[in-house]
Amino acid sequence: MLFNQSLESHFRESLYKSTLDCPDVSQFLPLDSDKYIAISLLQKAIRRGEFGFAFSSALALLNINDRAFWKRMCVIVFEDIGIANLNLIGRVTIAAGNKRFRQKVGGDRIVAATLISEMCQSKKDRSTDDLLEFVEMAKALEQVKDDLVEMHLLERLERVTTNEQPFSHQSAAALAAAIGLPSDPQSSRNRIACSSAYFDTLVESGFDRTCVELSRLGLSRSGEALPIFMPLLKRLKDDERGTSNDDNFPPQTLIDGIPSWTYNGHTRIGLSAFREYINRSDKMREFLSDHSGRDLSKSRTVAALIFRLESGQMTKRLSWPTGNRIRSSIERLGWNIPDNAVEIGNQIILDEFDLLNECRATAAQHYLR
Repeated sequence: MLFNQSLESHFRESLYKSTLDCPDVSQFLPLDSDKYIAISLLQKAIRRGEFGFAFSSALALLNINDRAFWKRMCVIVFEDIGIANLNLIGRVTIAAGNKRFRQKVGGDRIVAATLISEMCQSKKDRSTDDLLEFVEMAKALEQVKDDLVEMHLLERLERVTTNEQPFSHQSAAALAAAIGLPSDPQSSRNRIACSSAYFDTLVESGFDRTCVELSRLGLSRSGEALPIFMPLLKRLKDDERGTSNDDNFPPQTLIDGIPSWTYNGHTRIGLSAFREYINRSDKMREFLSDHSGRDLSKSRTVAALIFRLESGQMTKRLSWPTGNRIRSSIERLGWNIPDNAVEIGNQIILDEFDLLNECRATAAQHYLR
């Protein structure tokens, strides 16, 4: 069973009580934009604690496709809130999967406003997303993943629950057991990866039951691999002290009422702006000529650098030893550039952020006129 009844009842009751304190949102109107800009603004505004921008984006997305909006909320809560607030994860996943219940407690507008307000104010943790990126990209894990490809499911599950190994190896085994690795032979992938066996094994091995069941439900509702890492991370976090701090944000501007940081590599305006920025920046053009490969376009390479400097930044980020080490590791990984060139590229962009935002404004005028 994906979610036991007592746990589901607990989060339903908690969500109902939360809606009683819903902020007044009668003055908010839907953002006038396409769905890609609305999705980008929703998630980044939540990261930054900007409720007004986030809720206006939510209204736009609810008008476009309410099911897609709630699926996106599941992705956001596992990607950006994570182990920092399991209660909030529970309420978002319950709300996302039951339209009838949302109507009973006030409707989509009230439920969305309640949850987005709490997500903006909550402590946040991106360790699930950071860990997935590290497992997928780190060259240091290539041999580990090659070995896992040759293993049957039971062998992979044993690697997940064996503590006498580096956490990165345990995480790679978790991905292999629950989802499968990209290099797994497709003909046998169903045989060597099984999410239900993975979550059942975690329960049997003494991992936090609530966290495991939330992760199981989250995988089903979001369609993303992120939730599978949450029980592993929570077990470590329970033994480590943490604080929360706001990240440093680079300069921003408003472009026709929309923050410049909305326009990232997942929007046409953002990619157009990054192409213009490359054309106007001698330093970035030279840097990309010296360091970028052919796997990604130069504009998407710039987008990857900008993500770590701006798009992924947040307020009230949970700071804890293991999470900090994971974040430090992925921030040194180069998307389409050598790892040792990342710091150089980052500094060029930081020095030229005003120019970058000028290019965003120019691109927005072209696409939105």
